[in-house]
Amino acid sequence: MKQSGSIKFCQTCGAEVPKDALFCTRCGRQMAAPAPSLPAKSSPPVNPQKPAATVGNKFPWWIIIVLIVVFITWQANQRGGGDAGIKNFFNEIFGGNTNNSGSGSNSVPVSTTGRLFISISGGNGPYDIYVNGSLVGENSVTLTLLPGSYHVMVYNRSGTKIKDETSSVIAGKQSIVSVSGVW
Repeated sequence: MKQSGSIKFCQTCGAEVPKDALFCTRCGRQMAAPAPSLPAKSSPPVNPQKPAATVGNKFPWWIIIVLIVVFITWQANQRGGGDAGIKNFFNEIFGGNTNNSGSGSNSVPVSTTGRLFISISGGNGPYDIYVNGSLVGENSVTLTLLPGSYHVMVYNRSGTKIKDETSSVIAGKQSIVSVSGVW
């Protein structure tokens, strides 16, 4: 065991260990009995040994990164897979717009999605349209969504619910929710 003042170092793992310790606090190796103390020298040791660098003291951040990538991949596959699934996943988390009625770089491929068209005619509008609890537009809206069931509710501005139904979206198809009448 190398000793320096009130500490010594384990010869197995290089950890600093209190001078009076019987076992290494890191690897558990039995420490040698303390050497009889000699009178202190006036000069420092010529080449004091520093503890060896250890890998055990660093947090394994790469594990966290791998878990995040696996989680995002899994969630993207749950939402249609590929680029569309990743886009839908991040839109859900960060509140992005899922209304892809136009063409362009924000459009999701039709092969993995369907359309939900909600149209309101008659009445004294305007009307608020909610899908799965989120406000998606007023009066008429076309949404490009992943296949599944969606809860559609329509309210007038006084807060009266005028439509409450569940509509299914099928890949490559358009579902229509129509509201007509006078309220």
